[in-house]
Amino acid sequence: MYDVAVVGAGVVGLFTAYELARRGARVVLLEAERGPGLGVTSRQANVVHVVQPPLGSLKSRLCLEGNRAYRRRVAVELGVRVWETSTIIAATTVRGTLWLAAAALYLRARLPRE
Repeated sequence: MYDVAVVGAGVVGLFTAYELARRGARVVLLEAERGPGLGVTSRQANVVHVVQPPLGSLKSRLCLEGNRAYRRRVAVELGVRVWETSTIIAATTVRGTLWLAAAALYLRARLPRE
């Protein structure tokens, strides 16, 4: 017998089941894949909060910390392996290519290293 059935062992389902169980609920977690985080979670950008200019703003600093906390909780508390990968952004015009190059240089200089 269970109090709650959580469908889907992605990030949201895992945290929902984890928090409910931590608070005393009897939880069953149902997942169609062979392991947790293999559905939509496996194809997301590993970014919960989008950092936007101005990069020194409170919002941007909180976004960076939120992303760190998300990766830490997923890996440590839920035992789901997290892979950090680069993001691929493509441009289809010369103007777009120049803009992306300038944006990359700006972000590399302004974002804190983890």
